[in-house]
Amino acid sequence: MADEAVVMTLYGNNGDRMEFDCATGTAIAKGAVMKLTDPNTVIINSGAGDVVAGIAAFEKTATDGKAKMTVITNCDAKMVVCAGQTTTAGQGVRISATVNQIQGYTTLDNEAGIQLGKAKETGAAGETVLVRVHTFT
Repeated sequence: MADEAVVMTLYGNNGDRMEFDCATGTAIAKGAVMKLTDPNTVIINSGAGDVVAGIAAFEKTATDGKAKMTVITNCDAKMVVCAGQTTTAGQGVRISATVNQIQGYTTLDNEAGIQLGKAKETGAAGETVLVRVHTFT
């Protein structure tokens, strides 16, 4: 994987961590943005419009036999702006079509529940910016 989020500051109760089900044979890098699927299951995000559960708190290997994944839902994290996009401080952001990268969102995106958080820095494509991540909190 590439462009995993780097958690800088935890808010709430140690990042308001939540536990979800996940596939046992899947490798997940620490800092991967996790997509919520049904029921109460997460996978690595796969594109724009994903409903984000949070950021993987720990690495999971494909052979560890674990069927649970802890995600951080309330933090500041450094994240990469996707190609062709920019962010402005205070702008709402969502996950992009490129795994683990972000882009701005529209009002309709927010209504669909796919907001990841808000940019705390202005940045251009390929730059790393600080994002206030707040999912499920």
